[in-house]
Amino acid sequence: MSSLLARPIAYFIDFVMLWCICIIPQVLAYHFLDGAPFKYFKAPSAIYFWIMMTVSFPLWAYFIFTEKSEKQATLGKRLMSLKVQSGIGAKISSKESMLRTGIKLLPWEIAHLGLLPVYKTGGFQPDMGQFEFEPNIALYLSNVILMAFVIFFLAKKGKQTIHDSISGTEVIKV
Repeated sequence: MSSLLARPIAYFIDFVMLWCICIIPQVLAYHFLDGAPFKYFKAPSAIYFWIMMTVSFPLWAYFIFTEKSEKQATLGKRLMSLKVQSGIGAKISSKESMLRTGIKLLPWEIAHLGLLPVYKTGGFQPDMGQFEFEPNIALYLSNVILMAFVIFFLAKKGKQTIHDSISGTEVIKV
């Protein structure tokens, strides 16, 4: 299978697994703990902190530590027979892994910031499954960056991503 297909499938596998690990406990907490944390956190910064601690940091840690590990791959990459290496073919360093992950997850973190007004105005109603807010520059920017990532990846025929290019890493078939 070409990396044009293998890499997005690996990313999908990782995010389904991470969603189960990070989001399902939040949904259960909300359901069984009477709306926690959204009902009890009044400041937008408290909700943002909750999201950072329960979603962002675990995702960052997962990508940073698995891609710089001895296997040089996340679970999704391992299932798709891929691994991350430095430009010289060695295991990536902590610095390369943090840079790579930071760039890869940047659109998601910008989107989290863009949701702060939702928390401030009370426009988030999880029990009703709706958001009431005006889109803002951060939400538009996160989508523009995601589209740039996809266009770059397609232009490179799946052989390189923006986060590979900037961090000096590459993903290869094992």
